[in-house]
Amino acid sequence: MELRSIAPPKPGVTGPPNPQEQLQLLLTAPVYDNSGKLQYALNLQSALYKQTRNQPGSLTGSTIVIAEDGTILAHPLPDLVGTNIKEHSDAKQVQSIIKNAIAGRNEPINLIFNNKKELVAGYTVIDSPTSIKPQQKWIVMSVTTVENALFGLEEIKLILIVLTVGLIGASLVASLYLAPYLASPVEELRDYALNIHSHHTSRRVPDNFKIREFNQLAQAIDQMVDRLKVWSEEIETAWKDAKSANQVKSQFLATTSHELRNPLNIIINCVRLVKDGLCDNREEEIEFLQRADETAIHLLGIINELLDISKIEAGKLSVVSQPLDLRQTLLEVINLQSVNVQQKGLQLKTNLGTEPIPVKADAAKLKQVLINIIGNATKFTDEGGISIATTIQTRIEGKSQVMVSITDTGLGIEPAQQHKLFRPFVMVNGSTTRKFEGTGLGLAISRNLIELMGGTITLESAGINQGTTVNITLPLIDISLLGLSATDNNIKNQKNLEEDEEIKGTDSFSSNHPEAIPLECNENYGSKKTKLEEEYIDLERVNLFMMRNS
Repeated sequence: MELRSIAPPKPGVTGPPNPQEQLQLLLTAPVYDNSGKLQYALNLQSALYKQTRNQPGSLTGSTIVIAEDGTILAHPLPDLVGTNIKEHSDAKQVQSIIKNAIAGRNEPINLIFNNKKELVAGYTVIDSPTSIKPQQKWIVMSVTTVENALFGLEEIKLILIVLTVGLIGASLVASLYLAPYLASPVEELRDYALNIHSHHTSRRVPDNFKIREFNQLAQAIDQMVDRLKVWSEEIETAWKDAKSANQVKSQFLATTSHELRNPLNIIINCVRLVKDGLCDNREEEIEFLQRADETAIHLLGIINELLDISKIEAGKLSVVSQPLDLRQTLLEVINLQSVNVQQKGLQLKTNLGTEPIPVKADAAKLKQVLINIIGNATKFTDEGGISIATTIQTRIEGKSQVMVSITDTGLGIEPAQQHKLFRPFVMVNGSTTRKFEGTGLGLAISRNLIELMGGTITLESAGINQGTTVNITLPLIDISLLGLSATDNNIKNQKNLEEDEEIKGTDSFSSNHPEAIPLECNENYGSKKTKLEEEYIDLERVNLFMMRNS
């Protein structure tokens, strides 16, 4: 086989490519006849076409063929054909290409030769097509400049620029078109929020938007506004309550100061009169001492009320509930209060039944409540009478309860003022020049005590000068819990009351009949009974106050 190399055209020569001016392979094979005599030779000629640009010293778009031993078989520069790469200064780069190709790696590689231009070369390896060195490999390289290799990117770059500009323009147009559509709901919500203080309570936040997120935002704003309204109402109510409580406290301090000062003045004056010997006789001294004693007991009651209300506010007030006969307790309290009722010329009507009324309560605290309620009824009633009755009721849950109703025909209370009476420190008339004395703590203490015993207390009045009714309810318990001794005591007390009624000739009160009986006595018995009852009442009061202090 014969290999013939024909040089490419000279620099500056233009025109269509000439096959004779390309790298050519010429294969020649002898042809023999049957006798073995050479008849002729068979030639096969092939040209490696490659269109190149005629730039001096340029490898742009050129094909290079290098043998495995480094011999340059084809090159755009004719002077380099037949030379070995080892003879050139850039041999290391080409040798690395040969090693990679023989090893089966054909990744593209960048080359930089003496002309300082960066080239990119793609290469592959083929077996030698000649019979001279059949085991030798050929490396076929395609070399071009990076500029030529990346020339197509300019068009892509231009396309990207055009697309970017187009997208930006389309976005601007879409924004101008969609801005009013998107801004309108936001503007409505903004206007609603800015003018929310002037809105009517029935106006709701706009929520008829076509965008779901804006509707959700409107609902969130509406809920926030509702919560703010509730909080503002609570704050306003708390502020009013605090202001009212401050006024009530101030009024209470003035009232209490007056209530404490007057008894102290009486006690001081009475004691000084006796101490300085200004009394005419012993009876007058005893009278002043009696007044001082009564006033001291009254003062002790005021102080006890203050202590009780302080315990209530601190949550330390407690009761010791035990089974007791409510009817018997009522009879004892009525006996205590009968003197005051008699002194005011009032009628007392009772309807307590004949059977024991078993309840579970604190006896001392329950007496305290009943004395306070009946005492108020007596104090605020100038004409007419007081009615005390018990009623057994069955609740929806099936449990029974007893209701004690204490009704008077006295001063009465305006309906607008009734809800204030069970608050601490509150009085309908809290001035220091009022007709009736007191601190305004009795009903508040009574309510807390009754609630601690599992009951309720309510007050009803139709208005001024139309009387008042106080209802106290307590749950009933099994009568067997009272025990035999309680029943015997009740029978014994009932007999004593009947004997007293036979002695005095007329009833001071009736516990079995609902009709009203005047509280009148004959002169002799009435005076003796009054004195005995006063002593008994004083002892009971002291005993009650001692139990409250304990």
